[in-house]
Amino acid sequence: MRKSVISILVIAALVGTGIAAACQPKPAPPAPAPVPAPTATSTPTTSTETYTLNFEFVGWQHPIDDNIFKEGGLWQRMVSQRSGGRLKLNIIHPYDAMDALPAIQDGRMDLGHVAFAYLSGTYPLYNWAEIPGLFSLGAVESQKEEAWVNADPRLHKIWDKTLREQGTVFLSQQQYAPANVLFTDQELTSLASLKGKKIRTPGHIGGLTLEALGAKPVQVVWGEITSSQLTGITDAVLITLPDGLWWVGLDFVKYIIPIPAGPGWTAFTVMNAKKFDSLPPDLQQVLKDVGRDLIRITSSMSLVGWLIPGKEGAEKLGIKILEWPSGEVEKAKPLLKPVEDEWLKIAGPYGPEVLSIVKEDLAKYREMPQYPK
Repeated sequence: MRKSVISILVIAALVGTGIAAACQPKPAPPAPAPVPAPTATSTPTTSTETYTLNFEFVGWQHPIDDNIFKEGGLWQRMVSQRSGGRLKLNIIHPYDAMDALPAIQDGRMDLGHVAFAYLSGTYPLYNWAEIPGLFSLGAVESQKEEAWVNADPRLHKIWDKTLREQGTVFLSQQQYAPANVLFTDQELTSLASLKGKKIRTPGHIGGLTLEALGAKPVQVVWGEITSSQLTGITDAVLITLPDGLWWVGLDFVKYIIPIPAGPGWTAFTVMNAKKFDSLPPDLQQVLKDVGRDLIRITSSMSLVGWLIPGKEGAEKLGIKILEWPSGEVEKAKPLLKPVEDEWLKIAGPYGPEVLSIVKEDLAKYREMPQYPK
């Protein structure tokens, strides 16, 4: 009996202990580790200072260039508007076309228009469009092809890198009408008729082309192209159609003749690298963006606003526009191939890459389907 009572008491005690334990409140779970506050991201600060840059433009009274580079032109207007007035371009022209690049390189000028067509012997890389045989012979089609290639950002990167090595920054490229047109009083529409003729050309690569075609290239300064023909120093002037109508004395010009030479006439807008780097990043970007947009704008202006009216102007003046027969063009092709080979020799380490990009772009352009008319 006694054992039974003890057993009951033990069981009761155990049960009571369990009940009491069950009735105790559960311990609170451990507090979660604090989440670190997000790091504040810094946004680029917009500069507030105003900068005035001296912009070199030779001021040669060119109808398209005047609307782009002179006071009140697109460069000045677009830079001012996009920078909120913080960038001002002071357009001046203390140097001639040959001295513009050195003046920008050594800091006498901040930025400006550089006619690399006059410097093709020193800087052949940028004058790739003078290589004969790349473009269609037709003026309008070659203009569209060149505009297509000039917009390729891969070329812009090469221009950026190589010009940096020379103390400048690439901002933009100006496209002109095809510069493979003869102004002359002779019917120079074949290899035989061109043989031995003295022809004014603006640069080294054009001279190589004329030599390959049997002519004699002559270097004549811009201001003497008319008198050179009147005095017999030259038999013809190799120039663009609209510029020829603008500059060449037309009283003695009977014929305008496109020949199978490279149509390019290269000009860049570049800036002194140290001056560019001294600007705030947002203003650097303004200059880059304006420059890239002007590549497209100037291509359209050259084609629509000047090239086509130039042809109409020649016809109104009674000047005949002659064409080389297709057979003569085909005969010229093998003669001109060495010009490309020579360009590759003198263009430097980026020459093969540039030429490869150009040919790839032209192939893509020509692969595009033609819509039915």
